[in-house]
Formats: sequence, C-alpha cells, structure tokens
Amino acid sequence: MPLLRFSGLMRLVLAIWLLVMTPLALTLGISQLFPARDVISMPIVRAHQVDFALMDISHQFTRTVVHNVEMLSAPQWSPDGTRIAYLGRSPRAGVDIFVTHVYTGTVTNVSDSPGIDYDPAWSPDSNQIAFATRDFGSLDIFRVNADGSDRQRLTHGPDEDFDPIWSPDGRQIVFRSDRNRGVHIFLMDADGGNQRLLSDRVNLKLPQWSPDSTQLLIGHDHDVFLINASTNDELCLTLDNTLLASDPVWSPDGRQIAYIGVRNHTQHDIYIMNVDGSNNRRLTTSGDVNAPLNWSPDGSHLVFQRHPMGERSEHVYILSLTADGQTHSNELLVRNFDQWVMWQP
Repeated sequence: MPLLRFSGLMRLVLAIWLLVMTPLALTLGISQLFPARDVISMPIVRAHQVDFALMDISHQFTRTVVHNVEMLSAPQWSPDGTRIAYLGRSPRAGVDIFVTHVYTGTVTNVSDSPGIDYDPAWSPDSNQIAFATRDFGSLDIFRVNADGSDRQRLTHGPDEDFDPIWSPDGRQIVFRSDRNRGVHIFLMDADGGNQRLLSDRVNLKLPQWSPDSTQLLIGHDHDVFLINASTNDELCLTLDNTLLASDPVWSPDGRQIAYIGVRNHTQHDIYIMNVDGSNNRRLTTSGDVNAPLNWSPDGSHLVFQRHPMGERSEHVYILSLTADGQTHSNELLVRNFDQWVMWQP
C-alpha cells in the first residue's frame, strides 16, 4: 500500500522536523527562522496583564512568546531582537524597568529603584539601558547593564531630565530637560559628559536619530526639521503651508522620511520625502491614518493604524513599498486592534 507508506513517511519527517525546529525556534527565535523584515510584535492586553505575540506576516504564523507580564508601558525591543524592556510594578509598590527574554521567558528587574522609573532606552549593542528616575528627588538619567549591574548616574541637579535616546553609534545620548525654562533638547556623551543644549526651540517632541548618528529628526509646530548633531544647524524640510506635518520617522537606510500629513485639518495620510525634503509625495488617500508609523528593518514595508469612519476601533494596515519608495500595496493586517505594533529588529 504505497499511499499509506508515503503518509507514514511524511508523518515521520514532520515529527523529526518539529523535534529539530521547536528547540531551534526557542533558541534562535522567529527572526532567525523567518526573515526579520516579515515579523511584527503585538501585545494582547487584559487589564495590565499582557501576552506578547509575534506575527510572521508572510507565513500567517503567530506565536505568543511572553505570557502574563504586568506591563505599564509600551515595550522596547533590544536591537538584537531577543529581549523587551518595559515598565512594571515592583514589589516595593514603585515602578521598575523589567527585561524579559522573548524566547526563554526569563525576567530581570534591571533598575530596582525605590520610586518610579521612566523611559527605558536600549544601547545599540543591546548591553545597556538608559532611563530616568527620581532617586534623588528630581528626574535624572541613569544607565545600567541589561542584567541590572553597574548602575551609573549620568545627569545631576534640580532639573527634570528624561526621555534618553542613544545614538546608533552608541557614543551619545539625546534627552529632554526643563533646564532653561521650558522643555529643551540636550545632548551628552554616553558617559554623561559634555552636556549641551541642542536647540533653542521650546517644547520639542522627542527627536529621532539618523542611522548614521549625524542628525536628529523632529516634528514641531506642524513642520519637520533636521538638526545637525555637531553644529546645531537646523533645516526645515516641509515648506507646504497647506500641509500640517507631524510624527516623522527615518527609513532604515536614512535616505527617506515618512510622516503624517494633514490637509484641511481632517485628511490624515502618510507622506514620504527624500532626506533633503525633495520628492515629497502622498502614499495613502484614506484620510484616517494614525501615528505612529513603523518601518520594517529592510525598508520595504510601513505598518500603521487606521480608524475608518463608523468603526469602533482601529485596524492595523501594512503598506508595501517599491525600491524607489512608491506604494506597491496597502493591505489590512489585523482588525479591531488599538494597541502598539512594532517590527522585531
């Protein structure tokens, strides 16, 4: 009976494949079994308890990798794609920074502060985390190894320092502070040295580093700006007075910028332009796009959320781009999902 023997052989092959690939998946993670550009992460929230799932958008494969963590903030992926850092309730009734290994489930309290911690940010080598805390009354910025060792204070004084972001080369940290009356953007070396004001503009949103660590991208007052990290020179990229621009994000190769553009105060769509502001064009026409925008690691996709008129909840969409940044397709990915969605590094 050849058919039965063939089926039995196929079952044996499948069993062997599962025995080999399941431990491999736990060790290496989905990003090693499937292309990283095709994997997004998404939380399933029940009160403050969160399951953390990965979805392979090409293979329609979803796997829950973290179960029942108490998460009080959006998680931050480690750049190596193996861990997430997030704020959670500490045993001492404060709020600490926890790191969970996505494939082993190991949880580490890396800050273990007596008070409330804020704004965890990974170093580009995934070895350290910068964060803000009130250990000494006012908010100061600290850094700590990802295993909780070697905690170091980087800023000192009565001012509120917060929102640290490492440069991609790991040499500098940009942060926000209420020094100089109003919230300004400051820059310092990764060890806390050479702290200086980056821009005189007040109440700027958190900037985003360029991939080469030379410039910072900021959306402010309905425009998109670049600030040179060495000279503090500013360049406004959006000069269309009929378009209100916000929430800009770099493409992974640093050659393009996507952002939310608003016309007539009602039409919210995705726009994209070259890094010098040229070739500015609209990618969506639905008029109901919400921030944030998330590039895939290879720059071929943008994930975003829409809130169509008449719908009770947002839906997650994925925009596929051609090599020259043109729209290839715009597809519904997840219905009725209003939580954060991120690409796995």
